[in-house]
Amino acid sequence: MKKRLAMLALWSLLVTFAHAKEGFTKQELIDLGEAYAEAINSNSLERFNAITDEATLANRIADLIGDSEREKSVLVKEFLPAIPVINRQLLGQLAQQQARATVLAVREVNGIYGPLLRLEIGDGFNYAVLLPVRDQQDESKVLVGDSFFSTTGELQSESVGIAGKLMSKPSPEFLNRIFGQRDIDIDLVEKFQRFGQLRQQGRLQEAYDLIDNFPSTVRNHRLVIVNAIQVASRLDDELYLKELSRLAQHHGENPKVTFALLDHYFFKGDYEAASKALDLMAKTYGDDGLVNVFRANIAFEQSDMEEALKHTRTAIRIEPDFELARWTLLTILIETKRYDECVAVLDVLNDRFGYALSRADFTADPFYDGFLNSQAFDQWEAR
Repeated sequence: MKKRLAMLALWSLLVTFAHAKEGFTKQELIDLGEAYAEAINSNSLERFNAITDEATLANRIADLIGDSEREKSVLVKEFLPAIPVINRQLLGQLAQQQARATVLAVREVNGIYGPLLRLEIGDGFNYAVLLPVRDQQDESKVLVGDSFFSTTGELQSESVGIAGKLMSKPSPEFLNRIFGQRDIDIDLVEKFQRFGQLRQQGRLQEAYDLIDNFPSTVRNHRLVIVNAIQVASRLDDELYLKELSRLAQHHGENPKVTFALLDHYFFKGDYEAASKALDLMAKTYGDDGLVNVFRANIAFEQSDMEEALKHTRTAIRIEPDFELARWTLLTILIETKRYDECVAVLDVLNDRFGYALSRADFTADPFYDGFLNSQAFDQWEAR
């Protein structure tokens, strides 16, 4: 199972923006999702910029972090030229982790009604929903005005705006809005700024050590924990799990962290909590292939192989092109010694997903020994 859920480098704030469903056809929204996915899958910054409404995103950021109308006006002018840079950083990070995006549906998530995508990022997953807006220059075009990501439970405008504000000179009013307290001194503000700089420079251990020594009233804020998770996930598994445990301890009841906490539940063997989290995921993002693969993993860990097979076959029925479901099926079939069915899965992996699997691909792992020594595999190999 792919346990580590990908953590995009995004800041967070508990703000929900409503958006009306009217004004867009379903096909327009699907087309927007496909364009967004294609920009990621082809690593095309040109395409990514072309479907981004820079003015909308800049205004949303300014509305969120500006302390006055005058400051908001200034912020819009500052962020407008920065949007392509932000896009380049996001796309570059996704490319580095060999991200692949798939359009799942048109759905309402966190007050946004738009195309829902699933991103496979490294050895983890993320969901994104896009806020559609009309191009002011050409109303026949639909662009992305903002985006919501499940691993942080926040909008891009929130993550970018708060990060930028904290790295500049945040006012006491702003800090109070974020942390709910006014006693954050200038030394801590400077540490926030330093943390952001260290992350940008790739000095992740230094960044983690800095944030780990924040005062507990700030250290245990969800915004701070989420960023510590993001850094820890790129440093060390033990640190990563430590931060997930902290998130569960202080914010486990917050539905926005449900997806991020799946790793924590699996690692702790708390399959009841994991099942409840998956039910909420299905309600929020839909009962897709990934949710069913996770359910299959829970059943597998509980040695209920028939239940595991049921959920895996459901995942394949829902999403025939979801590759992870095929590998999950192979694992369950080998565990239950259904070797005649295993070779059919190998055929699908080779024919449908472009593999050229052979004995050499499995010999390093003793888990496959029984299958490799079976008559079914010998006959498959001899074909």
